[in-house]
Amino acid sequence: MNEHARFLIDEMVENRKTPDASYFESIFNRHHANRLESAHGEPLVREVLLALSELPDFPLAWWLWDADHLHIPLHCFFRTRKEPVFRISKISRAPSLVIVNVEYGLRKPNEITREKITFSRNKMGQLVLLSR
Repeated sequence: MNEHARFLIDEMVENRKTPDASYFESIFNRHHANRLESAHGEPLVREVLLALSELPDFPLAWWLWDADHLHIPLHCFFRTRKEPVFRISKISRAPSLVIVNVEYGLRKPNEITREKITFSRNKMGQLVLLSR
């Protein structure tokens, strides 16, 4: 938690130095979150973010660990332009499956990592990793 707080403080200092860039980043993040929310609903998007944070080797799990806290706006979990980039390009769902296409990593197109992650629902209704 201490490391996460330090990272957020560094992020605030950087945003203070470049207010224009952080403003536009905020607009892009809000647009991305609103698009996902209108297509799939906020509960599913938060559930997917939380499931991603629980993956043992997902590199941005530290960024998503509090996605189930409803007082944190949904757009805060996305980074569309600022490194490390994190976007959900597509969510497909069936009754017991959720397939998520995720993009993360550096901003350059050839250095961004694209993954297709499949989750299934367990008996408790929680998303658990099926394939990656």
